[in-house]
Amino acid sequence: MSTKTILLAHGIFRFDKLSEIFREDFGIDVGPHYFDGIADGLRAHGFDVHEPDVSFAGPLSERAVDLRDQLERILATGVPSVHIIAHSMGGLDARMVIADHPELATRVSCLTTIGTPHHGTTSADRALQLGGRLLIASLLPIIDLRGFSDLTTSACQVFNDRIRDREVTNRVRYRTVAAVEDLQRTTPLLQPTWIQLHHDEGDSDGIVSRSSQAWVPMLVSKDGKSKEIEQLSFPMPADHLNEVGLWDPGELIGGVTRSTLEQRVRDFYLHLAVTG
Repeated sequence: MSTKTILLAHGIFRFDKLSEIFREDFGIDVGPHYFDGIADGLRAHGFDVHEPDVSFAGPLSERAVDLRDQLERILATGVPSVHIIAHSMGGLDARMVIADHPELATRVSCLTTIGTPHHGTTSADRALQLGGRLLIASLLPIIDLRGFSDLTTSACQVFNDRIRDREVTNRVRYRTVAAVEDLQRTTPLLQPTWIQLHHDEGDSDGIVSRSSQAWVPMLVSKDGKSKEIEQLSFPMPADHLNEVGLWDPGELIGGVTRSTLEQRVRDFYLHLAVTG
């Protein structure tokens, strides 16, 4: 039986934040939504869907606190359990909450991550090596971008090592979804990182390599206990933005129209919800 309460956890750099401000303050719909049409699609099938808002691009520790607080509020309403479906960095946020708060982990039935950099991304490595750390520090009075430092391969290795034993022993079901896209069909905004990732890591969705999204087939604790990680593939070629229902003209190369992509993505999220 599927868990009827779904929490959709967004990634770093929530692109619809400005759109949300315009909708709330002026009643004007000016752009795409994160998880575009997905939440409403799930609600139409009887799911209770929540879309928490966490720190825009802040550090993982702060984003996890934001997510924890909102998860606590949902659970306080009396729902027995929650299935978290997380995109990109949202998957790391959710993993931290589950690992660091065992009292909440008992009421998370499943964590499904989509396009999450479980092993980090060499794109973050390169960006920080090329002056990114100085840029992040200089912009801190204006905007907090420290979350990008938590997406490096070294930071994610430390993170994985720290919480592995707790992830093995809790009762949460973990599933990963990996997506890949070819260069021609990747939205132009992501093509430079696609090229870099192809050179350094292989197939990717333009932001995260397939191998990082897939995490590991089996978690093994220090004392030899193990836990399977269910590794799934996105049902169609998709870049990092396609994964949350956003269409780009490059999809026409594969004959995929906007309505076709949106429906396929909504159907897939419904499948994840039903099977979670």
